[in-house]
Amino acid sequence: MVTGNVCQPTNDNPEGRCYARLPAAGWPFPFLFDDPGTSVRGHLYWNDDFAPGWFLLDAAIFSALAAGLAAILRRRTAWEA
Repeated sequence: MVTGNVCQPTNDNPEGRCYARLPAAGWPFPFLFDDPGTSVRGHLYWNDDFAPGWFLLDAAIFSALAAGLAAILRRRTAWEA
């Protein structure tokens, strides 16, 4: 997510536009986004933008990875016994 504002024009930035990246939380898909209009810019807090669909997708991915790892370990210990 990016926020923008107007700053002094320079040779490198003749239009005088300033942009800053905002933090987002979640991996592999971000689900919590910094909202500079409702909270401190640059910090994540409970009142920032939350995307429940992406959160559920992240949870499903990590749950599937954990279940797959548990199944592999269970089969491996069964073969060794």
